[in-house]
Amino acid sequence: MKILPLDLNKYQVQQQTIKNKCCIDKNTEIKKSSIITDTISFKQKIQPDANLKKLLQYKIPDIYSEITLLEPQVLENALKSKIFSGPITSIVKYLQIHQSSLFSVEKQVLAILKNAAKNQPKKSLEQIIHEQFPKHNKILMAEQKPVFDKLRELSKEMPAELKEEFDSLMKLYTSKMLHKSIVLPFSITEFRYKLGRIAESLKSRNIKSECKTIKTLIRMVDNFIEPNDINKITVDNEINSVSKKRNRKNKLPRNITTHNADVLRQMAKVLSNSTLKDDRELNNLFIMAKAKIYKIPMQHPFKRKSFIYDLQKITSKLEDKKLANQMNKTAVELPTSKDSLSAFIVNEALNSSEKIGYDLLAGSIGTTEHIFPTERGGENELNNMALASAYKNNKKAHTDLAVLMRKEPEIYDYCQRHITRLIELCNNGIFEKIGLAKGYILNLRDRLENLSPQEKPLKLDISTLK
Repeated sequence: MKILPLDLNKYQVQQQTIKNKCCIDKNTEIKKSSIITDTISFKQKIQPDANLKKLLQYKIPDIYSEITLLEPQVLENALKSKIFSGPITSIVKYLQIHQSSLFSVEKQVLAILKNAAKNQPKKSLEQIIHEQFPKHNKILMAEQKPVFDKLRELSKEMPAELKEEFDSLMKLYTSKMLHKSIVLPFSITEFRYKLGRIAESLKSRNIKSECKTIKTLIRMVDNFIEPNDINKITVDNEINSVSKKRNRKNKLPRNITTHNADVLRQMAKVLSNSTLKDDRELNNLFIMAKAKIYKIPMQHPFKRKSFIYDLQKITSKLEDKKLANQMNKTAVELPTSKDSLSAFIVNEALNSSEKIGYDLLAGSIGTTEHIFPTERGGENELNNMALASAYKNNKKAHTDLAVLMRKEPEIYDYCQRHITRLIELCNNGIFEKIGLAKGYILNLRDRLENLSPQEKPLKLDISTLK
């Protein structure tokens, strides 16, 4: 058992030299900051961020944005009590309580809801959002046009066969945006992804019966067969036939469509016998899947992520990697539901009030962020953690802090605001109450400063720390 100095109040802590280095970019190497720690290592596993997360109940500002972080319990309670299924007036009152935790687009949505509540107080959240759809769909198309125009211009440099694939993709997504009925192929990958997203929102409600149902449905997805799996399965069957050890799992069904329809029917039966039988998102997912399996024309909403994914499948075939990179970067410029009000409303067009409410707050939930990404060698330890919103945490991903700060210089101010609030809580005895040492603030200061851009280093003021 190794015990490092515990008397952090006297600021008399031995500095430790760490030989490993964290690379910020090609030209800059920053040594890992000196570590001050008061943790004791025993055999049992202790979550290094357990005490840090307790700070979320004290209105901690996001380290990477202007919002105040929400406790996960806040959203969980809202979903359990079905706040978002009530009339718009009660939803507005609830969202106003958490207004400081809303990002810019979500605040714009709240403004729309406030206005609607004055004239239509009994309407539901989904009704208000759905009524806004026609207007914002036109606005979104106008916002998307410059990006699509640039992609079309770049596509002129593609080989003929890939240019044809690109044109077909653009035609397909134009039909989606114009809400024309089209036939789309069934994709197991897409179905699993969408089911996973629904599972993520349901998880916040923390209802055991729902979690059990969704886990069962996710397992059943493995029973589907992709049309492009036919060759693989056929080869396996020939091998099994020769060896007289035919495996039923590898046996190709006579009709893939019938097989997948049967799997979907079994899943629908599980759903209908569960507490989730009336869930709008799950039922819509199953309806869309059925239409794709049977090749029934339907209106399918435009999804930015799906477009980018489909485009990357085409650009990955390009020998000209510079062109591929240009096209992929251009597609990422398409407005998201976090930077465009119209994108948010269009994205929520088919969703229920509960799902819309979830999406309004989910990005503001406080999470533990690894300041130096673990994928790049960062430690999964308290001295490498800070509290950040789920949205900003996900957006940052594996990006170096220095790179992020060059793109978003306002983060300099957000870091100081974050540190200042931590100091206030520490000075008021909250750190001691939840079992977090003041040394965490010193470590955080050092880590943020050391990983900031070399040409414009971050300097955090902690002079008020007692």
